[in-house]
Amino acid sequence: MAFALEDFFTSESLSDPRYVKWFAHYSIIVGGEWHSRELPIYPCKEEDYEKFYPIDERSASRLSRFKSEPDQQLQCIDWDNSDIDLYGVESTGNVGVVDVIALPCNVKLT
Repeated sequence: MAFALEDFFTSESLSDPRYVKWFAHYSIIVGGEWHSRELPIYPCKEEDYEKFYPIDERSASRLSRFKSEPDQQLQCIDWDNSDIDLYGVESTGNVGVVDVIALPCNVKLT
């Protein structure tokens, strides 16, 4: 899984690290009890792109832009070192989920 934040109309990146911090959070609920932890995130590398499903022709130019323009870079979760199990439905009381959040750096979170 890779992700970025960009303006819908201009396709300009909104992931400037001066203003946005990426945060990935893994939570599991077992028998109604919550457990959670932060997941490591890093700019995607070529070996990450190689793991993608084959890219649709209409998306190829967009992926190429993400790979070649440093300010448009995709972010990846370090799946190999995260020990994550995604499963279940929240209503059952047993589930594993990942949330990806773009936190604005200029907001006091209280």
